[in-house]
Amino acid sequence: MGDSEKESSDSDLDDINWFTKKRKQFAKSSFKNSVEPSSTENKHSKDNTVSEKNKKFEELQKKSEQIRSYSAHRLEIAEKRRAKRLIKKALRDPLVKHLVERKQCASNE
Repeated sequence: MGDSEKESSDSDLDDINWFTKKRKQFAKSSFKNSVEPSSTENKHSKDNTVSEKNKKFEELQKKSEQIRSYSAHRLEIAEKRRAKRLIKKALRDPLVKHLVERKQCASNE
């Protein structure tokens, strides 16, 4: 009876080994089949993401240029304001005011 149990357990092990081997082969083949279409999808999605990134980059470049031009415009306005303030401050001084009036009178004549 020991021999028949040993033989049946060996055949059971063989069956299990065969089953696991076939299962692994099936899993590999089904994985390969599922990977191939997705790899082509990945290529298309990579192309799409690259083009999307390029578009985003161009948009960001345009925005940064707009910000720079706006900043330059604001700086120019601020410099004009500072110059006007300095002129007004300088004209408060009586000596400077007298010299400016004299210059204007000389240019009018």
